[in-house]
Amino acid sequence: MHVTVYGFNDSYPLYLALNGLRHYFDSSTWGSLIFLTVSVLLLIGVLTVQQRSILGYGKAYAGPLLLYCLLFVPTAQVRIQDEWSGQAYSVDKMPLAVALRLPAGMRFFKS
Repeated sequence: MHVTVYGFNDSYPLYLALNGLRHYFDSSTWGSLIFLTVSVLLLIGVLTVQQRSILGYGKAYAGPLLLYCLLFVPTAQVRIQDEWSGQAYSVDKMPLAVALRLPAGMRFFKS
């Protein structure tokens, strides 16, 4: 998926911020944080479900795992087009959750 963001001023700081986020998501720190978050969410899910059947616990595990697989595993390419200076910057392998949260008025999808 390609996401294009149009900037009407200096877009280089936006490029640096998105590139920093991409490096953070690729690091081992991010993997540890996701493991901790998913573990805590699974524990909360198991404690709140309190089912006697195995399917009830399966539902508690499926929610956080499905959200992670849908939002952070697929990646997108973010292209930042600076309309003022005519320069373009590209950030590859940005998690889909971050790419989709860019301002809605500045986001265009291309296939």
